[in-house]
Amino acid sequence: MVYTYMAVFRNQENSDIFYAWIPDITGCIATGTIFDDAVSQITDALMGFLLDYEDYDRPIPEPTPGFDIDYEEEDFVWPVTIDTDAYRSMLNKLDFAAIKAWKEDIIASVIEPDSDFIKEY
Repeated sequence: MVYTYMAVFRNQENSDIFYAWIPDITGCIATGTIFDDAVSQITDALMGFLLDYEDYDRPIPEPTPGFDIDYEEEDFVWPVTIDTDAYRSMLNKLDFAAIKAWKEDIIASVIEPDSDFIKEY
């Protein structure tokens, strides 16, 4: 399913940090070190919320049109579009066994088998 919600962005004073939130989704917030990072982070956060709503058959809040969003003068509104079907399709194509084997190979090459790190854990 494709969803488009409006995100509100606020730049922290004297900083490159941006705060972002989706007014229609309580708790859907993010921060970024620059605007593009904040867009990426709020997109990920929104994806997580919408996947959860779909997976547990929770009612999905209706998106508010951009011109009806309440925001402060220093804020700005930007649309965020999510495609949960495309995301699920991408996840289904991942080979998690290969990723696990790759991770184990990396750990084996970095940590000696008889190291104190291995013994502690």
